[in-house]
Amino acid sequence: MPNISQIITTFLQRLKSLQLVKKYSRHIQLFSTVIIIIALICLANIATKQNDSSSSLKNQTNQTKNLSEKGSNQDQTKHANQKDQDNQKNSSGKTSVLNQKDQSGKNNSLDNNDYLNLLKKIVKNPINLNPSQDELDNAEIILGFANQAQESINTGWLAQGDLIAFFIRVYLGEWDLALLPKIKEDKNQAKMRLLPPEDLFSAETRTYLVENLDKMLTSIDVMLNTYGELVKYVLDETTQDEGLAGKKLAKKILQHYENFKEGRENYFGVIDEESKTAEDLLLTNDPLRRQIMAARSMFALFQDASWALTQEKSRTVTRDIQQKLTQVINYASEPPFRGKPLIEKSYRDFLKKVKIYNDILTLGNEEGFYPETRQNLNDSLANCRQAYNDFAKMLNQSK
Repeated sequence: MPNISQIITTFLQRLKSLQLVKKYSRHIQLFSTVIIIIALICLANIATKQNDSSSSLKNQTNQTKNLSEKGSNQDQTKHANQKDQDNQKNSSGKTSVLNQKDQSGKNNSLDNNDYLNLLKKIVKNPINLNPSQDELDNAEIILGFANQAQESINTGWLAQGDLIAFFIRVYLGEWDLALLPKIKEDKNQAKMRLLPPEDLFSAETRTYLVENLDKMLTSIDVMLNTYGELVKYVLDETTQDEGLAGKKLAKKILQHYENFKEGRENYFGVIDEESKTAEDLLLTNDPLRRQIMAARSMFALFQDASWALTQEKSRTVTRDIQQKLTQVINYASEPPFRGKPLIEKSYRDFLKKVKIYNDILTLGNEEGFYPETRQNLNDSLANCRQAYNDFAKMLNQSK
């Protein structure tokens, strides 16, 4: 605030310049005194209000701090209780909590040390089962089917869903539309790879899987057709509507993408649970339990990365996934390997493929997940699955 005396001095000087000071000097002095008194009263009121405001703000800050500390304590208590429940659930052997998801589909956050320690705990506490040969045979079939379904959803015809959604978000942000790459697998091949065999699951479970498979197939069909319309619209230079038709087509694609994601989550929620149960049967007292459980964790992290890349601002999540994947790779690489040399070589080849995937993920975290990087991730994931299937086939033949 300007100094009051300076204002009055300036005022008097200007009056002098007009030769009015001498004539009205007594009036001016009286007027100046009144102004000074009024100014002092105003300053006193302002100071009082600032003190009151500062006191109020301080009280509000203390209240907010108390509420924040209270909320933090409640969150810590809730997290501790949830962690205890998860550990109890895991130790019972019914399911793994390494990759549980919340209602939004996002994985519950475990820091890197917690993630690795929990994996080690699962490895060291196998389920005490005594499966029959028929149960073991059925478990092998379930695992084979689950691996086939995962490969198709990540690299085949249905994998276009995530890619189309990514291209649409780029289009809406930059008005630049990319052409879709060619996919080796067609719709019918994708359907056959994900269609569960008649007697593999219960009738009710199979019906549920087929319904959600149909939802995925139908959604991708609509997304592909609409994407084709959008490509034509973008290439048509005669259309001048300020992008209105393009936005409408993009909105339609994203709506059907939500349907696709719902079908995928429902379908693989069942498949993942069935495959975990089957693998638990097969891994009872298996000498390579650590290596196989680590591989299961790697594929779960692959799935998490695929999910994260469908979200905006995904790099915070993918960095965390990359760090966890690095730790699991190191854990799986530790000696001893309780198997034949050729089987160990096959498993080491699988780990090399996983490291390549992890390197591409690291590159994406540093430079951005551009379409070429995403395609390289998909190709690398396919190589990882093929390498693991080769290992599993060799392992089964040796038993």
